[in-house]
Amino acid sequence: MKRRILKTMLLLAGLGLVQPAVQAQQNVWNPDNGDGTFTNPLLWGDWPDPDVIRVGDDFYMVSTSMHYVPGCPILHSKDLVNWEMVGYAVDCYDEDPRYDMQGGNLYLNGSWAASMRYHNGKYYVAFCTPYGWGREKGNFCMCIADRPEGPWERVIFPEYMYDPGLLFDDDGRVFVVHGQGTLYVTELTPDARAVKSEPRQIWSGGFKNAHELGGGFGMEGAHAYKINGKYYITCPAGGTEGWQICLRSDDIYGPYEHHLIMNDSISYPPNGLHQGGMVQLKNGDWWFVIMQDRGPIGRVPNLVPVTWKDGWPILGHEGKDAVTYVKPEVGKRSRVISPATTDEFNSRTLGLQWQWNHNPDPKRIIASGDPESWHTPYPCCISACNLQSNVPLLQCSCPEPRSRSAL
Repeated sequence: MKRRILKTMLLLAGLGLVQPAVQAQQNVWNPDNGDGTFTNPLLWGDWPDPDVIRVGDDFYMVSTSMHYVPGCPILHSKDLVNWEMVGYAVDCYDEDPRYDMQGGNLYLNGSWAASMRYHNGKYYVAFCTPYGWGREKGNFCMCIADRPEGPWERVIFPEYMYDPGLLFDDDGRVFVVHGQGTLYVTELTPDARAVKSEPRQIWSGGFKNAHELGGGFGMEGAHAYKINGKYYITCPAGGTEGWQICLRSDDIYGPYEHHLIMNDSISYPPNGLHQGGMVQLKNGDWWFVIMQDRGPIGRVPNLVPVTWKDGWPILGHEGKDAVTYVKPEVGKRSRVISPATTDEFNSRTLGLQWQWNHNPDPKRIIASGDPESWHTPYPCCISACNLQSNVPLLQCSCPEPRSRSAL
């Protein structure tokens, strides 16, 4: 059976229908230098718009996945440096037949800018599903689970909140900061399943550059925090070559002051480090996971320390990136791991490294046409004996460089 599956996958790969990883798992990129330091990026692949939380001794990170299914990949780490996949927040998109490639397709749509939080024993992932490369309104979604591995329940809101940042306040109220250029705050019901009040504008206007207001670079990708009684909202501006801004206020509805907290592109000029989330360690230290567009490989996540200066979270070394840092102090040594990028296909289910580029068709299988052959919870919509056009195809996490010399 294993040999048949591998032959089929090789055939499909030769036809360009699947993208298998081609390097041995032990040779993939890992940022851990083994000497108490790490070198960015955390993951050498497309893991855009990251957000990160800590629950006890465990860290979890979520990423944008757009039209790929399952969606909103969730990773786990013990030290913020070594990561592995644990699941997905979205099984499929059933709100539009075009996710099934019926009447069209929705490439580059799906989940955008996921925000992850843990509150009262439950995990929450919020994201938006825009249309038309973000130019048209879609929906706001909230996924809720007892475990990060799932199962997840998804609530689809009739309202639309672009690039949502979820905040559970210490008085029990729940807020979403959202918008592009103009930022809004919308309050949700205490169970985070419905909108409680109309959105209120908290910020408008753009930047000329990283240091001056009054231009056309608006903020988006908001993440919200309540720290020592103050509200902080971190946002990128400037697009691919952008920078990271922080807003601060004594009230969730403002008024807000702003401060530049990172402006650097040294590791892949001219593309700046921008957009992501921050997390506090048990010892009180803060770290920020922030992405950078690396061209064809995608938007890779980087980890930088946070230093508080005059009440502002300054990233890296005074807002600049050093690429290599001392690892976060988590109190124990963690094993060196990376997300899987290969598969021996020796299980009756697909590994977490596999996604479809739209909803799969559950009536079809992945194999050479034998109905008794290998089945998966996300069965393939094609077979080697019956190739069709306009169908979702299978793809694997992008293979990563074998060594730092590949950078």
